[in-house]
Amino acid sequence: MRWRVHVVVLFGALASCTASIRETLPKLPPTTPEAPQSDAEILMQLALRRAVVDEKAVPDYGLLPDAHIIVVLKRDSLTNARILPQTPDVQFLLLTKEQIRELADQHGHFVYVIVSAGRIEGDSAQAGASTTWASSKRNRGIIYMSGGSCVWQFRKRHGTWQYDKTLGCLII
Repeated sequence: MRWRVHVVVLFGALASCTASIRETLPKLPPTTPEAPQSDAEILMQLALRRAVVDEKAVPDYGLLPDAHIIVVLKRDSLTNARILPQTPDVQFLLLTKEQIRELADQHGHFVYVIVSAGRIEGDSAQAGASTTWASSKRNRGIIYMSGGSCVWQFRKRHGTWQYDKTLGCLII
């Protein structure tokens, strides 16, 4: 019985040698924001700003590992540095699914953000953001029951896209 206790203590000590995701994020180089070049990029930038900078209006915002360094999923060619808001308060890491999974495997599970633009019809458009978990292979079999998404409507007024209203939020 005494031997088992020592093994658990040793395993716990070894597991704690790996830097946490909160310790690791500030050491990673942030993605440099660029100026948006299309309405879709502008809308995604507005949605991301609303989600994690100005309004913090995305479900489970409080579960993000660091409110000043936000991991954003780069899931297609439209998700690029031109969707990232320029702000002195928040830095962004635009990472692929594989890069996010590798971070989670090395440093533990964490919440990241997904942003998307929906329909653009004339002077009306939809864009949204969601949070979801990057699960670590260290925690196989765990199901994360949190996260969610919001969709917002934007209107173009005097040539500028502006938030109009919240169309809905889903909280898991």
